[in-house]
Amino acid sequence: PLPELGNLKGYFNGKFALRASLKSGLTVDFDLRGKDWLWDNYRASQILASGRFENGILTLTPLRIQTNQSLLAFSGTVGDSGTQSGQLRMEKIPATAVQEILSLPLNMTGDLNGSVLLSGSWANPLARGELTLEQGTLNNAPIRLAKAAFGYVDSRLNFDGSLQVSDPEPLVFRGSVPYQLPISGSRSPDNELISLDVKVQNEGLALLNLLTQGQVAWEKGQGEVNLKVTGTTQKPIATGRLTLNNAVIRSQVFAEPMTDVTGSAEFEGDRIRVNGLNAKFSGGSLSMKGTIPIVTVPNDIRSNLNPLSLSMENLNIDLKGLYRGTVEGLVKLSGSVLEHAVTGQLKLSGG
Repeated sequence: PLPELGNLKGYFNGKFALRASLKSGLTVDFDLRGKDWLWDNYRASQILASGRFENGILTLTPLRIQTNQSLLAFSGTVGDSGTQSGQLRMEKIPATAVQEILSLPLNMTGDLNGSVLLSGSWANPLARGELTLEQGTLNNAPIRLAKAAFGYVDSRLNFDGSLQVSDPEPLVFRGSVPYQLPISGSRSPDNELISLDVKVQNEGLALLNLLTQGQVAWEKGQGEVNLKVTGTTQKPIATGRLTLNNAVIRSQVFAEPMTDVTGSAEFEGDRIRVNGLNAKFSGGSLSMKGTIPIVTVPNDIRSNLNPLSLSMENLNIDLKGLYRGTVEGLVKLSGSVLEHAVTGQLKLSGG
């Protein structure tokens, strides 16, 4: 959230022109220049504010805030009732600052560029615009380019865009989610319904790095994900399909990658059903099959599911300082994707 206005400190100079009459009231024209401003942790080396205050309406032509290569500019009007109308322009704004101000549940770095048309009021603002993130990171994974068009109305964010890591095939997404601005008195969303459509294929699956924060990395191969998420933020419902063919996937836990990863999985509402995923790993093979809920489900429903199981054959494992030798066995994942437990039997030999 933004700091209190009382914490704003700095120097400015400029000129005012005041006119007043019983008929038209007070009119103030101003042209101000400021430097070395500090607002808690936010700094601005230069501030320019020019415009007019008349009949309770503040007109800015424009307000410009600049630090090094970063520029934030607003041209428009702000009324005494909290109404607003104008255009906001951003150039090379640090994504970390936007993340902090809007309390976004993301870990972002990089430069944000874009323009936004604003209207409505402080309590219920309306916005429409486009944003790009260049040469940044998202959840510690590098991003070449992310861009999105968006609209914000009645505390709901609608968006449509793409996300590109290092290869030409981007992740394409579209969605609508409830979001209340971290501003005192701002309107709450009418409901918690969400909608998200995601499509990505082949080398674009390197975005797997984002979801696992680098713990699992896509290296190469063929694959496709078509996913649609509905429901609410607390109870998401996912439908779609994942297919992989001769993929190579690496984990930070092991020195060797999994190769020839082939198979498919279905997203079926509140669960994921793996039809069969097979891979070669460390001189042996892996095979996964079964169903696991996305979120925790009642016991009577879980008991009717074929639990997700992982079969391991002739794996030559080398966990430095822990174990080196052959591993075989079968393990099962119970619970849910978000809260799961692992049970089963492993046979260790030659270690």
